[in-house]
Amino acid sequence: MIKKLALAAGLWAAGTLLVLAAPAQATLIGQTVNASFDALSSWSLNRTSATVSATAREFVFTNAPARRITVDVQDSAIDFQYNNISNIFFFPGDLSITIGGLTWAPNPRAIIGVNVTEFNEPNSIGGFGANIASFTDSSVTLNLRGVWDGQDRVRIDLITGPAQLPEPASFALFGLGLLGLGVAVRRSRRSTASA
Repeated sequence: MIKKLALAAGLWAAGTLLVLAAPAQATLIGQTVNASFDALSSWSLNRTSATVSATAREFVFTNAPARRITVDVQDSAIDFQYNNISNIFFFPGDLSITIGGLTWAPNPRAIIGVNVTEFNEPNSIGGFGANIASFTDSSVTLNLRGVWDGQDRVRIDLITGPAQLPEPASFALFGLGLLGLGVAVRRSRRSTASA
């Protein structure tokens, strides 16, 4: 029994060390994210959650057939593209879009900042305010208050840092401690049996 315990602890510790040594790129691809919005006008959303894919646009917000905002969540950025969300007769009002559930795998990450890039389209006629994007550790909100562009594209690059989780090294030390405990119990039983 003690041999099995010591062997299991040793294998667990070795596996933990291998995981620590293996480089892995944290990514949102394959993760489930959610979307919500707050608007004064009658916007709708195609779905409230989606699995992040490298090829698909996860969310589509519409106000009319020609007025739409598409959201493409990438491995570490979010692309918002909109067409005809406003014109001289239409204003989007206090529309804000929140993309949440942003947790990275295999290395957990938390959002610590955002970098917003606007790609002015040829027919762009308005502009963004200074506070277009806000964030928490796992969500980003795009605030379109005052935006009256006919069409445009915004990319929000997510600046991340390690999430506050127990360090993997602590798990490795725990495994080594179990291994040592198993060895100590084994020696104790041997000395008791020989006496």
